[in-house]
Amino acid sequence: MIKRVLSYAIPADQGGRTVEEFLRGLGYSHRLVVHLKQTPGGILAGGESVFSTYRLHPGQVLTVTLTEEEPSRNIPPADLPLAVVYEDPDILVVNKEAGIPVHPSQGHHGNTLANAASHYF
Repeated sequence: MIKRVLSYAIPADQGGRTVEEFLRGLGYSHRLVVHLKQTPGGILAGGESVFSTYRLHPGQVLTVTLTEEEPSRNIPPADLPLAVVYEDPDILVVNKEAGIPVHPSQGHHGNTLANAASHYF
């Protein structure tokens, strides 16, 4: 299981915004906000579980817990070369060779960048 906890201190100019408005302003999709609402402990304000319509207060800490119970089973791992340029807990940057498909498709089921990344992780 993958679990990532992100905390945001609410700045003065964001006070009064709803949780959803604040998260959408950070680039969270509506679909992800809905998923977080349905996840126990997915959205906390000041340590308390809140709805996405909750209005935030300046200085309050909003905590979002992102979880993934199971990795994708649709992308089988393949031991292919992967030229990693940079990696941190959130990002993997690779130098993709020309001609290598990015993700599985008709005719390219197991020889893609996604399959190589699946093997890497």
